[in-house]
Amino acid sequence: KEKSSLIEDINQAKHHVHMEYYIFRMDRTGHEIYDALLAAAKRGVEVKLLIDAWGSNKTKMSSFKELQEAGGHVAQFFPLIMPLVNPRTNYRLHRKIVVIDGVVGYTGGFNVGDEYVSITKKFGYWRDNHLRLTGDIVYSLQHRFILDWNSQHHFEVTEGEPYFPDSIVEGHVATQLVTSGPDEDKEQIKLTYMKMISGAEREIIIQTPYYIPSDALHESIKLALLSGVQVKMLIPNKPDHPLVYWATYFHAADLVKYGA
Repeated sequence: KEKSSLIEDINQAKHHVHMEYYIFRMDRTGHEIYDALLAAAKRGVEVKLLIDAWGSNKTKMSSFKELQEAGGHVAQFFPLIMPLVNPRTNYRLHRKIVVIDGVVGYTGGFNVGDEYVSITKKFGYWRDNHLRLTGDIVYSLQHRFILDWNSQHHFEVTEGEPYFPDSIVEGHVATQLVTSGPDEDKEQIKLTYMKMISGAEREIIIQTPYYIPSDALHESIKLALLSGVQVKMLIPNKPDHPLVYWATYFHAADLVKYGA
């Protein structure tokens, strides 16, 4: 459903499609999305695709040759010249952002790959959350994409009116986009979580593929439990990374001792 919705929106694009992913595989799912991007570029739509060099290391840049020949731009985030000794190995682009014509946005947990739409035998049913967004929140997604794109590409994008059209959507849900990374002085995401956890009065619900928290975040959840707040956490039962899987179980088990 998420894939078909995204492809439909790309097919309706009139001005631009801005996209960034940690993983972009050239499997069946990747080819379907790539074909939509290629068709958009051929009809004159500005297409910009930013992929992480580490997460998408099995995808060759030559795979995007036809898209680039059609006028699209494709860039890698922190290209890996010497992967095994790269000092920036942990400086990866894990964001998943799509902005179409400045009016529709996507973000969440889905990368571009067959496993994310549950058509691989290895993982079976893949459960994740992804959001299709309209309204003013799309401005924030667009701003974040432009910052990421300009940090890696010499064809810099200027934040002008074509990318931030007047919003005609009046939503009913308050939203806020919080981003963070090694280029920031403050840990915005961590501090936001801790602020929300410390303010909880009844219930904290967490769904995460990995739970390997900082000591401060872990202790704040323990404190919430000791204060009578109910904590529910949903984690995978099938690992995609064994070491991370067991680390998640270790920390989750610690919370169970406190009543989670």
